[in-house]
Amino acid sequence: AAKQEELRLTEEAANGTTDERDEKTKHIRDLSAEAGEQADKKKKLQAQLKEILAPLKARERELQSIEKREKQTKRALAKEREQLKKLRDEILRNAGSHESEQAQKTEMLQKSETELSELKEKVDGLKQSLSDAARASEDTESRLSAAKNEFKHAKGQLNQVQRTFENLQSSGTDLMARFGGRVAKIHRMVVDAQRRGKFQGPVEGPIGAYLKINPGKEMYKDVVETALGVQILDRFVVTNDRDRKILNELRRKEGCGNDCGIYQVKQGARYNIPGPPVDGIETVGTVLSISNDLVFNCLVDQAKIEKNGLGKSKEESQEKLLTRDASGRLRVRGKISQ
Repeated sequence: AAKQEELRLTEEAANGTTDERDEKTKHIRDLSAEAGEQADKKKKLQAQLKEILAPLKARERELQSIEKREKQTKRALAKEREQLKKLRDEILRNAGSHESEQAQKTEMLQKSETELSELKEKVDGLKQSLSDAARASEDTESRLSAAKNEFKHAKGQLNQVQRTFENLQSSGTDLMARFGGRVAKIHRMVVDAQRRGKFQGPVEGPIGAYLKINPGKEMYKDVVETALGVQILDRFVVTNDRDRKILNELRRKEGCGNDCGIYQVKQGARYNIPGPPVDGIETVGTVLSISNDLVFNCLVDQAKIEKNGLGKSKEESQEKLLTRDASGRLRVRGKISQ
């Protein structure tokens, strides 16, 4: 605008001498050329600015897309966690009483096809979540760490669902499949060997088949599972070296690794274990109902179920179990060790 005003004033003063007019004409041409150069520079700067902003806008769109996929993945994972929790609760309920085992098998058979179909859909959904998480981790470095963690968690959930799906698919009516395909096969082989009189003493297992939560104590279910550990629930129990050798041979044929393990205990009457040392505290032994004496004694010997104290919270457990002796040192009441 300043250049244009200067040009106007120069034209108005162009009525001077010939030399003056020539000089002014030259000045006008110079100003016009300079104005043109400034206009070209402006256009170039605008083009450069547009070029710079283009990838930033593209990155904004990419980030919005990532956030959208991330929310979708979290919703899918939350839904799968809820479904897995329901499936686990149903399996534990079905494991209840041996007196109703035949009815449970019939019910499980009726539900198997429906569960298999649902699990296939869950697997497909989780695979999509994995794909979305993987793409999100590649799109931007700022979300790389979070996307990898989401990917790892989703993959773990997928593997868990797939294992359950494969067990149900291969087992049919066999409720032992909830402990794994090999455990179910070892159980059938043990039953067959018992029928043919191969074992010298009783052989029981898997241990988890004899356990259920006592009514009213379902709130301790998760902490009991943690206290016992997965490797205990799929083990078998024998009472002598000969039977242990036979069972190990069955395990070898089936290709068992850490699963289908063996505990050897002495056969005898059910142990008389003490109750919790204080009111408001449970032990694994008081929360569980164990239908077989040999399995009960095995869990006392191997898992110390009478010494695993359980509280409704960490604070409540410390308040009720910890006390100070005469020297002021903290100690645990009763015979609780954990």
